[in-house]
Amino acid sequence: VQAPVVCGVSSLGYDHMEILGNSLGQIAGEKAGIFKGGVPAFTVPQPEEAMCVLEETASKLNVNLQIASPLDADSLQGLQLGLDGKHQFVNAGLAVALCYTWLQRTGQAEVAYHTNTKSLPEEFVKGLTTASFQGRAQIVSDEFICSGRTGDLVFYLDGAHSPESMEVCATWFCHAIKEDRHLRSSNELPSSDNS
Repeated sequence: VQAPVVCGVSSLGYDHMEILGNSLGQIAGEKAGIFKGGVPAFTVPQPEEAMCVLEETASKLNVNLQIASPLDADSLQGLQLGLDGKHQFVNAGLAVALCYTWLQRTGQAEVAYHTNTKSLPEEFVKGLTTASFQGRAQIVSDEFICSGRTGDLVFYLDGAHSPESMEVCATWFCHAIKEDRHLRSSNELPSSDNS
């Protein structure tokens, strides 16, 4: 993209190393290739080596690089993110920064991005809470089991392609399993209704 409106770099890790390089600095340097002079850019908290390269590249290109804060759960007005996992609050914070900036730079809104994400436009909340991504942190029950019991076979779907994303995937899976067990045990409690 020769003339982007805004640029964003999500969490960096050791991925696509055959193309991007063998160190976080090299990977960050390749990812910073999207920066264009005078175009604002956002990233999320990064490992020090990667952040230094992103900041150095931004400085050379006269790019205003800002760190997007993770989304504050309170800004969702009691709702849940549509995408499961604690790491999604980091991604959502980046998405909010990018959207605010795109709207402001294209004349769609007068409000510039601010790091206080406790108060979001209704459309942002709707997007963040209804977002879905098939196969990412997705729980699917087998609907074809004819045993009469629901949830006999459950698939936990997610993917990872780096050690860092595998750790995030494993964290989500452990949380999802605990939550599922809790829900199942709650549903199996004897009813206090004697009717």
